[in-house]
Amino acid sequence: MNNLLKEIEIHHGHNATQLTQAFFTAAALPLPRRSDIFISTDSGCLIFMEEEACVIRLASPYLSTGVFYEDTDEIYDPIIDDDILQPIGSRKLATDLYLEIMPGVQCGCSEDEYRIMCDRLERKNYIANDFINTAFRNGGRLPDGTPIILDRGAVMKLRNAIYNVKAELQAQDRFFKPLRTIFENAWPERNTYPDALSCLWNKCREMKAQGILVAGWNNVDRGIATVFSQPAKAYSRYRREMAGPA
Repeated sequence: MNNLLKEIEIHHGHNATQLTQAFFTAAALPLPRRSDIFISTDSGCLIFMEEEACVIRLASPYLSTGVFYEDTDEIYDPIIDDDILQPIGSRKLATDLYLEIMPGVQCGCSEDEYRIMCDRLERKNYIANDFINTAFRNGGRLPDGTPIILDRGAVMKLRNAIYNVKAELQAQDRFFKPLRTIFENAWPERNTYPDALSCLWNKCREMKAQGILVAGWNNVDRGIATVFSQPAKAYSRYRREMAGPA
């Protein structure tokens, strides 16, 4: 069993491990078999896709969605807000394991920009989790320069938050809606596994070439992004090795 599956087995059980392996097979991606080619954090596992400039995130609903819980810990109820980076797509793999594919964006924003986002979210009764101290780690920018919060786990909401599950993502959809449409078509919610995600990966590579998607973890002057650049490049090399000669 490789290291990623060990992590899943320990935290989510055998069924989640099997479903994770099945997803990587269906997505035509090699499973990370060494601990140096993915990131394991308190909120789950991150696999950085250098060529596509996106991130696969495997996490429990409690730790990945930014929800403030009072009496339950297994609800997938993510915050949908234009100030917070949203996934290209997300699916439930097992009872307590969700998969999210996140678009790559530029890392880093100013402290003042972070304060403005913090103020907007707090007016909607979200809890800002140490925003100011994490501005360079959890701040980023959309392709047009709009600042954005990268990790929903750094934002929590109270039960009386001003919140709409069908909230429009106008700023983000300008850039990422084509990817979300491809994801929904390739992986209908009723299906256990995607039919094929090659069309999604192809579109991601195209949008990276256009400068819309960015492997922001390679911005070595942006604090914590440097921690992610090494496993991203290692996974890229690993994918080439597994693919064999062209």
